[in-house]
Amino acid sequence: MFPVDGLAPKPVVGNLEVPSRTDKREESFFGTTTIGSATSPKVETGIRNTLWGVKYDKTAVTIQPTNGTPVKLIEQPSIRELTVCFDRYMLPVLVYVYGGDTYIRYYDFATKRYIVTNLSGLEKSGEINSPRLTFDDRRIKFRSNGSVVLGYYVGNKLMIRSSDDNYLSSRIIRTETTSENYLEQIAMGDNNRLHFVTYTLVDPT
Repeated sequence: MFPVDGLAPKPVVGNLEVPSRTDKREESFFGTTTIGSATSPKVETGIRNTLWGVKYDKTAVTIQPTNGTPVKLIEQPSIRELTVCFDRYMLPVLVYVYGGDTYIRYYDFATKRYIVTNLSGLEKSGEINSPRLTFDDRRIKFRSNGSVVLGYYVGNKLMIRSSDDNYLSSRIIRTETTSENYLEQIAMGDNNRLHFVTYTLVDPT
């Protein structure tokens, strides 16, 4: 499902499998009933049909399965925007905007711990706008080698990074006619296509 050749030239009709985002610091995403082990991580091939949500209370980011127990990811005041999903090991990946920069927190297998990287320092082409995460395909025949996809705008360019190389390289998948763009959400649709929900900011004048 990784959009290596860019997005479809025309919008594809479909309904998202998760609720639409209504807040820059809240989101829903699918996983199994429990988080994977950071001590001995293994690929999670179980059914990912439990809906999780993320919340921010001005000091801490927590995720929680439906009717389950909250799990704190980090404590960080003054987060302006965030997005979360699980990787193929059912370990949470978090991207957040703080102090004008965009950061990603993920489990690094080289050091066997969660690390935080300043994505704004890696993205040399410009300022990152509206970062969004998703696990690209939770269907049973794809989930064992699925990737986490990170999308965002830089000016009029829709960019993506992925967990395949620890988010080190970026590529352009779409060029818009204006720089006033916003990536609202990335999620699988009921048509088994990966949807990038975008819109153009309209000048009220």
